[in-house]
Amino acid sequence: GEIIVPSLMSPPIPLSQVLLAFAYILPIFFISIFFTSGFIEEKIGRKLNILLSAPVTPLQVIMGKMLPYIGYSLVIVIVITLVLHGNLLLALAIFLPVILFIFAIYLGVALQYRTFKDQTYFSMVAVTVITAYLVFPAMFVGINDLSYISPLTLAVQMYRGVAITPLQYALSTVPMLLVFVL
Repeated sequence: GEIIVPSLMSPPIPLSQVLLAFAYILPIFFISIFFTSGFIEEKIGRKLNILLSAPVTPLQVIMGKMLPYIGYSLVIVIVITLVLHGNLLLALAIFLPVILFIFAIYLGVALQYRTFKDQTYFSMVAVTVITAYLVFPAMFVGINDLSYISPLTLAVQMYRGVAITPLQYALSTVPMLLVFVL
């Protein structure tokens, strides 16, 4: 007896909030590609060998190269959050581990491969895998608690005005921070 009009129904998945959350991720991908390209250019041009002969540790060299790009990514997160009227501190807490995770993966690609061709191919594979890992679980927020393996789920919750528990935050961000440390 009930008439259902599809155009009047709201979708069960939070598509609009997931797209808002993905708006944060897309510029971070571009910035990390610039980081990786610059890193591999120095590696191919053997400028990295000169840096490694300086009285600094390899970690200091890598962090020195990575920090400006991480800073640019944080500025992007701040600007997007202010434009979308989100919670700035919560957005930074959500997206800093994501930024570190993406840069860690791209650094691994840059360190592993020797040519731009290899780097480009494996960077595209990394983009695909990272995007799937971040976006697909967030589509099921409110349906299954397993959706909290993605920090984008936290961003969806932020834009829905739903509180985030410390356990949900830890489940979403600790694996990403561990990958960065590794």
